[in-house]
Amino acid sequence: MPRYKELMKSVNFTEFMENPEYRREIIDIYDKIKFAINIMDIANNVEHYKGYSETLSALFAVNENMSPTWHLLDYISSTINDDKDDIGRTLDWINTSTIQEFLLEKNFEFPISKELPHFVKSGRTIELVTDINESSQPFIRLGTDEGNATFKYIFENYVIDTLRSQSTVFNTLLNDLTPIKTDKTPDKNIGTKVATDVKLIPSNDYERKMIDIYKQSLKSLSGKTVPEFGGANALDIIFLYNLITNDNKIGESSLTTLFQDYVFSKQSKLISDYFEFRKMNASYLMKFIHSLSLDD
Repeated sequence: MPRYKELMKSVNFTEFMENPEYRREIIDIYDKIKFAINIMDIANNVEHYKGYSETLSALFAVNENMSPTWHLLDYISSTINDDKDDIGRTLDWINTSTIQEFLLEKNFEFPISKELPHFVKSGRTIELVTDINESSQPFIRLGTDEGNATFKYIFENYVIDTLRSQSTVFNTLLNDLTPIKTDKTPDKNIGTKVATDVKLIPSNDYERKMIDIYKQSLKSLSGKTVPEFGGANALDIIFLYNLITNDNKIGESSLTTLFQDYVFSKQSKLISDYFEFRKMNASYLMKFIHSLSLDD
């Protein structure tokens, strides 16, 4: 079969958006068979349609990586019971547990300055220590209650300001990150997290434009380091913050949407490792649930 017939028989939309050589080849081929309007060229060059196409491409990429989780939800639904509330709570537990397992397995430990406040275990709870008198270098380990809480506190109260001061040009994302109220705390009390004023599930062209600006702002931080966490990569730190605070769920006040490009492009080892871990974890859990249903 000739190359052009093979390509036009099945156009890979995601590759069309991500691979410039493939995109140019498809546009050229389509130009030979369409004499009025080349829809492929329009999707690539008209900003309005290009924006929608890029959004769809990112969503496809996220769906590809998240599909094991939703497959797992469907499996739980058909295997255990039909109570949607129970299934939703089960999925939330699986998602949170998967993140905690990932953080612990990857052994994310960060040295922090002796002068920085941090949380410590106090019985069954954790408490913030501000009157610090430690002789050795304190470390925090993600995946633990006190480690996650310390990481979140230092990020919100110190790291954002540090990154702002490091930026040689105005960074819209860092500038727009402000505290908002949330009840997503372990004890269900009202807490805070940082988010943008712009809703990150876009419903209009302005929000879509701002998300593109935020993505560029995020990309500009990839070479920056965070001294509060031992010089760790700034992009990794922001991703970890979103994991801990938003469970990497897509939402209006979640930063997950801004990382969609990294899911597909494999530019970040940390992000690639996380989604690969999710796939493996979902596969294991499906086998485990299946074994339980056989036992019954």
